Amino acid sequence: MGLGLDGGLYRLLLLLHIFCAIGGFGAVVFNGLYRTRARQRGGDAELVLLEENGYVTHVAEFLIYGVFVFGLLVAFSSKSYWELSQSWLSLAMLLYIIEMGVLHGFIHRAERQYKDLLVQVNGGAGGGRTAEVSQLEQLEQRIRLGWAGFDVIFLLILYLMVFTPGHVRAG
Repeated sequence: MGLGLDGGLYRLLLLLHIFCAIGGFGAVVFNGLYRTRARQRGGDAELVLLEENGYVTHVAEFLIYGVFVFGLLVAFSSKSYWELSQSWLSLAMLLYIIEMGVLHGFIHRAERQYKDLLVQVNGGAGGGRTAEVSQLEQLEQRIRLGWAGFDVIFLLILYLMVFTPGHVRAG
């Protein structure tokens, strides 16, 4: 298992990098749509759907972390064909770090608040819950905005990976 673009180790790491990207990002790319469908169900069904989607998202996050790790290993095993100093790769890594900040600092925080409030609203005796329902709607908008931003950042990273702007290929 040699290094370099033709080496077996490089190709294995690239395979794992791509697998993690497809499995991880593919599993969460439609989270906004899942949330909309869950909201349409309402009540306990909404909570169950959100919990199931949350579980899948949690599993997918490990693959998303693997994207970064295997991406670094791909660069290191390429025998200097890909270098961390290349601007497209540095920008992709920066966007990835921003993406993880959006996921953990914005989306997950709002999702926890939403779920806690939804449990309160569903468990309440009804009546006088307009403030909570309004707050749920505001949180839902924030979460959808977060997932939309997450998807846009992912598309930017994908663009950088596919087109590698500024990288001169030896021919």
